[in-house]
Amino acid sequence: MNYTDQWINLFTKALPSSTIVELPILSGSMYPFITPGDRVKIVYTIWEKCHIGDIIIFREYNKLTAHRLLFRFSMGKRSILYQKGDRNRKGSFIKSEQIVGKVITIIKPDNKHMDLLKNTKIKRTIAIKKLITALLLVLPRHGKDLIRWIRVPH
Repeated sequence: MNYTDQWINLFTKALPSSTIVELPILSGSMYPFITPGDRVKIVYTIWEKCHIGDIIIFREYNKLTAHRLLFRFSMGKRSILYQKGDRNRKGSFIKSEQIVGKVITIIKPDNKHMDLLKNTKIKRTIAIKKLITALLLVLPRHGKDLIRWIRVPH
């Protein structure tokens, strides 16, 4: 199966659970961890199997994006996830339905493989650092509103 077929099948969720596809990285939003020209192996999975620190693949408009999952929470039957590219200053919230998989292996141009299933502690540590950085960028601008919202009984 070529990259185009794999991309379409992943984007449309037309794969059996736990199928692994390999796709190239085209942008630098995960630099320096993942760089353009790297290839990634992605396991097609549901959002419940994605953990803090995982590099998730999600649908965004007409493209697939690979960013780090920083936290997730549920509101009733809906789940919201906060993701951010390692190079990006800010992240954004996405709906759980947008998740199509997670990166399990990074393949560098020299064909060296980095197995992400073995480095759970490292992924979580990176996620915590990225989350703190994102919060520090948001709090100076919106901190007073956040504190006011927390104090007001709902």
